[in-house]
Amino acid sequence: MGLVQFEDVIYWDHLKNIMEWANKHVTSTLYVCWAAQAGLKLLYDLPKRTRKEKLSGVYNHEIHNPYHPILRGFDDTFLAQHSRYADFSPEYLAEHTDLDVLATSDVAGVYLAATKDKRNVFVTGHPEYDAQTLHNEYIRDLGEGMEPVIPINYYPNNNPDNKPVAS
Repeated sequence: MGLVQFEDVIYWDHLKNIMEWANKHVTSTLYVCWAAQAGLKLLYDLPKRTRKEKLSGVYNHEIHNPYHPILRGFDDTFLAQHSRYADFSPEYLAEHTDLDVLATSDVAGVYLAATKDKRNVFVTGHPEYDAQTLHNEYIRDLGEGMEPVIPINYYPNNNPDNKPVAS
């Protein structure tokens, strides 16, 4: 899989204009998955960081500031789905940004981070996915001749013939 830069994406200039406008004119912006990478590029000039293997599955996350308003109502740990090649290590974000890293996974890295003023929130996973979405992506990738890794912690007994359980 070749590394595609933001500038290679046909709608990058249009998206960049929208993000720059939002940064000046809206109260808050939520960047999810690829948009989190794009927001980090736009706001912090961070280059894309890509994992060798796709991260796919359901991972446990730990919150780091239980009194942060964005985390109000969260348990100490929670499960969340990821499906990405992007790499978001807590150390990298701490070294190159002033973001508050709010939730991380030992395997998946940063899940949730926000600017100090809470106007820009970055979610690297997929809270919008339903129970079947990772399955549909896995089947799609198989159909395209890829050899995807079975999503981690997703199918009962790690068997794609079993129906995924929403967790």
